[in-house]
Amino acid sequence: MTIERVLKGGLNVRVPVRGSSMFPLLSTGDSVIVTSPDNLKEGDIILFRDRENLVCHRLVRIINQEGEVYYITRGDALFSTDRPVMAKDVIGKVIDVERKRVSLPRRVFLFFNPLGWKAMKWKDLNRKMMNLAIKASALMFISISVLQGFLRFRR
Repeated sequence: MTIERVLKGGLNVRVPVRGSSMFPLLSTGDSVIVTSPDNLKEGDIILFRDRENLVCHRLVRIINQEGEVYYITRGDALFSTDRPVMAKDVIGKVIDVERKRVSLPRRVFLFFNPLGWKAMKWKDLNRKMMNLAIKASALMFISISVLQGFLRFRR
């Protein structure tokens, strides 16, 4: 049974998240609860089909053009918007997030260091080195966030 059929039946669907385009709100290991795409508005997080992939991004603009509805989306961690999404490709709207139990500093470390997920499992990893790496990653994340905010302000 497809996600679309379950949503049309009035039920919600839990979808696992993979990737970092919606960081820090969503990251690999989290799950989102999706409901039918009724009453979409700017700021909602939607699940849509992009070719063969399911994508979960924030809705930033709704365009009505010649009787067709298009949605402009963007991942929170990305600088540019996605290509327009047709209304028929929207699967649902995110109504809740179930987080994997990973603290924000560690989440930042894992975002900047893809090998971090493996490093978490190594028992002989020096804790001081891990803490230093987490702090450095957090500092890098804060710097990027400040730069992103500055660039948005200048537009």
